Formats: sequence, C-alpha cells, structure tokens
Amino acid sequence: MSISNHLVAILAGGLIAAGTAAGAQDYYSKNVGVMKHIPGGTFQRDSNPANLSSLREFRLCTTEVTTAVFAMVMGYDPRKTDMIGLSEPAGEISWNEAISFCNKLSVLEGLTPFYTINPDNPNNYATVSDWSANGYRLPTETEWMWAAIGADLENPGDINRTGYLKKFAGDTGSNTIDECAVYKGETAEHTCFTPKLPNELGLYHMSGSRWEMCWDLFSANPPEGELFNHTGPAASEIKVFAHVLRGASVNNTAAECSVLSRIGVLYNRIGYNMGFRVARN
Repeated sequence: MSISNHLVAILAGGLIAAGTAAGAQDYYSKNVGVMKHIPGGTFQRDSNPANLSSLREFRLCTTEVTTAVFAMVMGYDPRKTDMIGLSEPAGEISWNEAISFCNKLSVLEGLTPFYTINPDNPNNYATVSDWSANGYRLPTETEWMWAAIGADLENPGDINRTGYLKKFAGDTGSNTIDECAVYKGETAEHTCFTPKLPNELGLYHMSGSRWEMCWDLFSANPPEGELFNHTGPAASEIKVFAHVLRGASVNNTAAECSVLSRIGVLYNRIGYNMGFRVARN
C-alpha cells in the first residue's frame, strides 16, 4: 500500500481523534485531524506558588504527527530504519525538519506559513515575526504543559495550582499510567501507536510514545515568577542551540513520564524516540 493510500485508510478508520467530530471551537484538518481548542488561562508551573504562567487560547492536534502524514506533506519517508511503522508517530526526524513540516502543511492548506526559514543558518533555522499568524507551528513549552495538565477544565477560570503534580498526562488520581501512556516496561508488544485513553482535553499520548518537540530554546534553569505567553529564552541567553522536548517516550520509565519531564535536544539531532504534534492559533 502506498503512503498516500495508507493515510486515507488511517483517516477512514477513525484512528485520528477516535473518529469524533470537531467541536465548535476546534479546527479540523484533512491532513492531521482534529486541532483541539485549548482555552487560555493561568497555571502554577512547579512547587513554587509564585511561578505562574498565563497564556492565550490556541489549538493543539489531538495526536502526534504520524510517519504517513509526515511523508505525504514533506515528499519523503523520514525513516532511517525499519523500527517505525507508517501508522506510528513520526520519529527519526530533527527539530529543523519538524519546523519545515509546519510551514509546508500551512502552504498545503492555504494558510500563511508561521516561520521564516533561514536555510543558510541551520543553528538558528527559524524565526517568528508574527505570533498571531494562522499557520501551523510547534507548541511553546508553556502551551504544551498547559495542555498536558488539562488546562482549567476541572475549575474553569481558576488558576490551576495542582496540575504540575500529575504523574502523567491524564492522571486523575484514581487511574493508572497504563491507561494513558506507552512507556518503557509496560508490555513488550506495545508500539507507540497502541491506542490509549486521552487526557481531560481529548489529547492522546501526551506522556510516553515520543518526546514531543516544542518551539522554545532549552535552558536548564527556567525563569521564575509570573510569565505571560512565554516563548522561551532569547538566543543571547543560552550557550547551546538546543530545543525543549516534553512528555517522555516509549523508552522512558513510568516515573519519567511526569508532566514536568523535560530535556533539550540539538536542532540537528535525530532520534527514534523524538516526534511532535502541531499547534495553531
């Protein structure tokens, strides 16, 4: 089966967003599926009550971009080995490739590309001139965490002060990580595409599966205090051009799948356990 026909089979089979219709404020893409509306709000980032992040509303894809979708949009199969199936979240791709995918998907759907690409400077590959643009993009680290903890769904309009304590995305205090995440040591036969339950917002595999790429440059010492629509540190503030990954992967233990888990990856690093999902305004 060709990649394009395989993609049609995936969409027809209801494996994107579990076959559900998009809500009134959600977007639906014929290529990546449901872009879930995530309300704006404020949350406590860690154990320090003064560390609050506030952000505007946005949309986030309910699933990670699959190999089939990546290949269809980019025109090439990114796989370097036979470890990843077409239906599984795309892996073995770099941060720069994920950025290029966002722009090409925007053009494919008649949207304004979100990023200005600097092909002659791979170390600083992309810049953003207008954060209100309508094209596809990577989520910021703040957006990713807000979505992973369920935003303010439990108490709409209130500051979410306990979400950072979740042991995994979708953690209700009474369920188990096996219900929501694919992680190391679960079962040997499970792949990154094994169906799991979504979190409170209807987002799948926010913990485990693949480490998910974010826009932000990585700093081992995140800023303290109140932040508003934070997009990460400036390039002048860091020594190495690494970007944030969140959510852990199929190669991480249950203890490493906390919503606080974060690492940095160089712009050109390619890993089996690294993938992404797209965001839009």
